[in-house]
Amino acid sequence: MKKRIFFSFLFLSICLTSTFAQGNFKRGFIITNEGDTVSGWIDFRTDARNMQVCDFRETETGETRSFRPSQIFGYRFYEEGKFYVSREIVINGIPRTVFLEFILQGNKNLFYYIDTVPFHNVEYYFFEDQSGRMIPVTRRPDELTASSQRRQDLRYRGVIRYIFQEHKSIAQQADNIEFNHQSMIEIARQYHDLTCPIGEECIIFETKEYKKKYVYRFSAYGGAFTMFERGNSLRFVPMIGGRLNIFTPRYDNNLSYIVDLGIVPIPLDDFIYFHVQLGARYAFLDGNTIRPVLGGGLLLVAGFVPVLYGTVGTDFYVNDRQAIFVDIDLVSFLGLQLKAGFRF
Repeated sequence: MKKRIFFSFLFLSICLTSTFAQGNFKRGFIITNEGDTVSGWIDFRTDARNMQVCDFRETETGETRSFRPSQIFGYRFYEEGKFYVSREIVINGIPRTVFLEFILQGNKNLFYYIDTVPFHNVEYYFFEDQSGRMIPVTRRPDELTASSQRRQDLRYRGVIRYIFQEHKSIAQQADNIEFNHQSMIEIARQYHDLTCPIGEECIIFETKEYKKKYVYRFSAYGGAFTMFERGNSLRFVPMIGGRLNIFTPRYDNNLSYIVDLGIVPIPLDDFIYFHVQLGARYAFLDGNTIRPVLGGGLLLVAGFVPVLYGTVGTDFYVNDRQAIFVDIDLVSFLGLQLKAGFRF
């Protein structure tokens, strides 16, 4: 029974994601192989996906054209600053052409790449010297030792020391460098400042921090739950609760997964029950103040078998973050839930 419920919830989440997700298009431009720029709208997804394909529209609602790395030189987002360029790299002895994220342009250019492999992703930084030679820097995922301690792969520090060996003051920092954007940008910037003529600054392309995979928003609400009393009479029972919305901005700003905890006093036995909802919501008409919502998921009420529910609702946006929401949940075998609340 539990397996059936789990897979029902998983199937519903996948259906919501695939049915309602309309992309996350942001203003940007592509650069053709001939060096021309074409402005338009580009799907702003995760780095792993953006490094494989560029989905481009000349207008916000126009036809989508998908470009592979060999078809264009690169593309960039205006506001977010993300810049991807087509490059041939070699991983495990196998050449491939991909979109690398161009992070820093200087005497040693800095690029970033995510290699998607089964069960995990492998991150790479590439340092490109003036001759065009690309040197990869990577690390393996952390491992658990026999004593349950986490062991990090720090061999990348030796590669950093080799890359910057001509400048002792930089190479000495390799023993403490972290494997992240901030550390790699800083060491490439220092190298540029030491080796470039005065006044020629390096260029850091990313103007905003978009590293977060998830954004969390909390809500409080009040409402009513329909209950059948003895004699099959229908009664609305008051309820209050709180909700956590988990957004994935690099996939779709309009899609969120929810964890909802409600408190319901049940008149049948003069007792207070807690219920938990696990589900997903999709808000249409991105950018509008009023946005219709569809959703669904799994409802668990103490003393009852877990059931599925579906949601129709409306979000009234106060600003870019905060919103008033009204939801109507149709719950299998139990009736309706009516909710009105505020998302902070």
